[in-house]
Amino acid sequence: MSKAIAARRRAVERRRQALENLQRLAVQLETASALDPRADRSNPTLATVLRERAEERRRNAEVIRAHLDSQDQARSAGSPAAVTFSGWSLRNRYQ
Repeated sequence: MSKAIAARRRAVERRRQALENLQRLAVQLETASALDPRADRSNPTLATVLRERAEERRRNAEVIRAHLDSQDQARSAGSPAAVTFSGWSLRNRYQ
């Protein structure tokens, strides 16, 4: 396989991973946004649990966002050593 084809495949794979991470980010934020109004309508005990879950989703989203930012900075600096992020811990936790 030529170097050009290999480089192209790596670029496609990086874009696919970035898209998956953006989708995870969106799901985490959307879920947090949905939990807040539900907590407002719930009894105090359930409201506490729902707010904790919403905050956990926001923390997860921040981790994903920080990772995406670091990958973007690594690529813009010309670093070929951008760290890959599988997201398995987040993905499997909520499925």
